[in-house]
Amino acid sequence: MPNSKTTQLRKISGSLLVYGDLVPLVNDQLVETSPTGETTAVYLGNLAQYAITTAYAETCSVEDRYQKAKGLTFDQTITPSGDQNLYCYGELNNTTTQFSLVSRIFFPETLVTQSNSRVIFGIGDSYSDLVNGQNSAYIGTEHDDIFGYFSDGITFKKIVFNDFLSNYKNRVVDTVLTRDSYGTLNFYINGKYIGSLSGSATQISSSYLVMGNGTSDLSNVGCTICEAHYFSASLSQPKIKSIFESRVKNSDQYLVSSFTHENLNSGPSQWLDSKGQNHILLPISGAYSTHPTTKFKLILKNDGTSGFLGNGTQRDVLPKNYVLTDAFAYSSGFPRLSIGSTSASASYGENKIYSSINNRVEFTTLTHNRNPLTLNEFGVAHTDRSIYVYYTSSAAPTTFVFQGYVSDYGPITYVP
Repeated sequence: MPNSKTTQLRKISGSLLVYGDLVPLVNDQLVETSPTGETTAVYLGNLAQYAITTAYAETCSVEDRYQKAKGLTFDQTITPSGDQNLYCYGELNNTTTQFSLVSRIFFPETLVTQSNSRVIFGIGDSYSDLVNGQNSAYIGTEHDDIFGYFSDGITFKKIVFNDFLSNYKNRVVDTVLTRDSYGTLNFYINGKYIGSLSGSATQISSSYLVMGNGTSDLSNVGCTICEAHYFSASLSQPKIKSIFESRVKNSDQYLVSSFTHENLNSGPSQWLDSKGQNHILLPISGAYSTHPTTKFKLILKNDGTSGFLGNGTQRDVLPKNYVLTDAFAYSSGFPRLSIGSTSASASYGENKIYSSINNRVEFTTLTHNRNPLTLNEFGVAHTDRSIYVYYTSSAAPTTFVFQGYVSDYGPITYVP
C-alpha cells in the first residue's frame, strides 16, 4: 500500500476481516516523505496477540513480543531446600468445591526442565510441597510436559499436554485449570480445551496459594508469571476464551484472588492481591520483578502475638534501600514496632541521621481503626529489612499497612 493520508484510507469493519488477513499499520518513526509515515502490515492474529501483551504500540518480533511484559521471574538456580524464606506463597482463606486457576506465563528458551513435577501456580495444604500434598490443585511441569493436577487426599487426577515446552518456549501462554461441582477437571491452554477427567465432588482443604516453587531438592520453575487468578467457580470455555483475548475483570463475582502487574512490588516483599486479602510473600532470594517500580505497599497481618511480620521468622519483607513514608495500624491492641529487632525497647540511633538503627514506633492509645504511625523516616541507612512487633499491655489482631519507595542511594553509598 503506498503512503497516503489517513483521510484517504478506506475504513475496514470487523466483518471484512478474517484471521489470516494483513492489516495495514503506520510506523510514524519512519516518516520521510509522507505525513503518515511508512505503511507496514501485520497479520490479524499477531495484531491481537500484540494488543493482549501490551506490545501493540511497538514493532517487535513474534519471539520477543512478550518479554517486555511485567511479571515475577523465578531464578531456576535456586533450590528452596526446605527454607521457608525461599518459597513464594500466601494464605488462602476461601476454598470451595468448584474453582478455577488461571495463569499467564512466559517460558524462556533457557528454561531448565526437571524429570519430577514442580508447581507453577496452585492451591493446597502446603506452602513448600504441593506435589506431595494430600490436598492440592495446581498447574505444573514435568519433563517438557505441562499439566493440570488435582488431589483430594484419596485420589488424584492429572491432565497432561505432552512435550508442550518443547514447542512453546520463548512465548507467553494462558493456562486454566477448572473443577466443577461434579468433580470434573478441565484443562485449557490459550483458550483451547485440552482435556478433562471425571471425579467426585470432594472439597479439598487448601490453606495456601503458591507460585513458581521448587521443592526440597528441585529448583524453582524458571518462568515469568505475568498474572495469576483464583476463582471460586468453574469457568466456562467461552469465559476462558474471553480472558485469553482480553484480561480478567476485577468486578467478576467469582474472582477471589487476583495477582496483576499493577500490584507487584519489587522483591523481596509482597505481590498484593488486587481483589481480596490473600497477599503473596515473595522469597528473600530467587524471584524478582522484571520491571520493578520504585514505589511499594505492604499489607501484613498479625494475630496479636509478638513476633516478626510476614511468616513469623526474621524474613526480609522490605526491599533494599527502602524508605517508609506512611505506616498505619488497624488494631485495638498496644504493639511496639521495630525494624530488624526483637527488642521491646529498641533505641534510636545515636548519630541522629534521620534513619537510625532499629527504629521503633511505640503505641500508647489505639482504636480498631486507621491509626497513622509517626515515623522518623525509616529506611535509607538501614540494612535490616525485617519488621518485629512487640505487644505491651494488651494483644489483639492487627493489620499493618506500609507505603514507601526504593531510594537511589542506600547503606553502601550513603554518607551522612
